[in-house]
Amino acid sequence: MDRPDKARRAALKRALGAVALVPTAWLVGRQLPLDVWRADLQTSVGEHKRLSLADGSTLQLNTDSAVNVDLGARRVTLVRGEIALKVPGRAALTIEGPYGRVVVSQSEVCVRLNQSDCRVSVVSGAVQLYPL
Repeated sequence: MDRPDKARRAALKRALGAVALVPTAWLVGRQLPLDVWRADLQTSVGEHKRLSLADGSTLQLNTDSAVNVDLGARRVTLVRGEIALKVPGRAALTIEGPYGRVVVSQSEVCVRLNQSDCRVSVVSGAVQLYPL
């Protein structure tokens, strides 16, 4: 009679472990999104980064930001946070995000991604906006 009780307890422990794992995985996913982990460049809270491109363009990441960079396609995908981009030449560089695209050439721009929208500030020059 002792064996069925042990088997039942072991099954109950496994079931409780699985039940506890679901909310834990959900919390981790909410706090640490997978797309941010896989980003080409990212900054943590309080950190800033600057990237100089071969064509003379500069990309600055503000604190707690993440981007993917495809230099061959001249595309930067803003995953989280805020970037400043200065493109001195005529060759356009595109900033993509969940709310649309910003095409930049011979301009300086700041783009901030919020939970419900994206803010574009043109420092100099002009940009083309393509909302989704």
